[in-house]
Amino acid sequence: MTEVTRVELPSALAGSDTVGVIYDQVDGLNFYADYGILRDLFADPALAGRKQHQNLLRTYLREESITPLPIRRRMVAAHPETADAVFRKPLRKPGFVWSEHADALLRRRKPWYYESDPRPGRGVRDRPPSE
Repeated sequence: MTEVTRVELPSALAGSDTVGVIYDQVDGLNFYADYGILRDLFADPALAGRKQHQNLLRTYLREESITPLPIRRRMVAAHPETADAVFRKPLRKPGFVWSEHADALLRRRKPWYYESDPRPGRGVRDRPPSE
């Protein structure tokens, strides 16, 4: 008989339209609320003009419970051609270029992530606050 490990998610995730589940060798297993909205934003950067999409991207950049993983290694990796446009409006930086400014942006927004050696773990990313 196979033993099943049960993972309990915060109730806030149950209220999300979509939940991203990402396993990464460095960052471990993580769950991200409203991940589909983030994915849609990178697939269609015109959505950066919508408040809901801007707020979600800002939340992913601001929250300490969210590592750079979903942005850097999933969204930008899948849509490198849209990254500049996606960040310009929410950051209010019309000259933002991902390849030139990403490292400084992520280190400024998530200094805790870069302060220590990464270790595999498991995290649950709660639903971003409604704004």
